Amino acid sequence: TLDIHYRFTEMWGLGLRGSLLMIHSDTTLTEFMETHQSTIDSQLLGDEQRGDMALLATFHPVYGKSTVETFNLGRFDWGIFAGIGVVFSQAANEARTNRSLTAQAQGILGTDAHIFFLDWLALRLEASLRFYKAPTRWYVPCTFSVGVSFFLPEV
Repeated sequence: TLDIHYRFTEMWGLGLRGSLLMIHSDTTLTEFMETHQSTIDSQLLGDEQRGDMALLATFHPVYGKSTVETFNLGRFDWGIFAGIGVVFSQAANEARTNRSLTAQAQGILGTDAHIFFLDWLALRLEASLRFYKAPTRWYVPCTFSVGVSFFLPEV
């Protein structure tokens, strides 16, 4: 996942996010199911997400710092975000007999926190819900992630 965010103020910003599932392999069972789907009573093909892109609006109303006497230990902020985008997935058709790569609109809601170690380096914790409608049903995957954020100085 690659995120690029720009904050207009301390609290408000915009972000552009993209992710790509680069490593993917089907199991022998998945290959068997896809090959023999028309002869199996229950149609079990599902949706497999391959990547997504989104535009996010961010709001970070909470900011704080921790100190011991005069030594600054660190800073943190917490915020929420919402956005729209597109998700790419191997989605089953209505009859659930085969899958093809499709693109669907998605919505995103989430929360994140930064724990700053330096002015330009922070640990990022995030939880988000994404929702999109594939041809057969609605999906609402939940993600939890830990990442590193790099901040550029103000110009």
